[in-house]
Amino acid sequence: MALRTLLGMTPPLPIRMHLMITCLMVTFGTLAGATLGLVASGQRLALVLAGAGGLGAGIWALLSRRQIVGFFQALLRPAREVAPVDGRAEGLADIVLASLSMYQAAMCPLTPSG
Repeated sequence: MALRTLLGMTPPLPIRMHLMITCLMVTFGTLAGATLGLVASGQRLALVLAGAGGLGAGIWALLSRRQIVGFFQALLRPAREVAPVDGRAEGLADIVLASLSMYQAAMCPLTPSG
């Protein structure tokens, strides 16, 4: 991917977004592992946990690349044409809401005497 950028071709936006998320996750995993290692034992454990955290986040990013890029592509895709709605579903939803509200008012009155 770096070679494409060096040659002047910018990768598509979903891939760039995945790359940014990957950088953040690897950085956070490394910092969290180093902090946990320093608090728990010392410098050696901090180094081991920082490497494990960064490596784990990097492997996660590689394994989930297709799903994340597909998610961002779906978000950036223009919305499809929606079929015209006649309002029947909204009317049914209003009737159900009104019925539930009346049932709640009858079964659970706000005053003790009803």
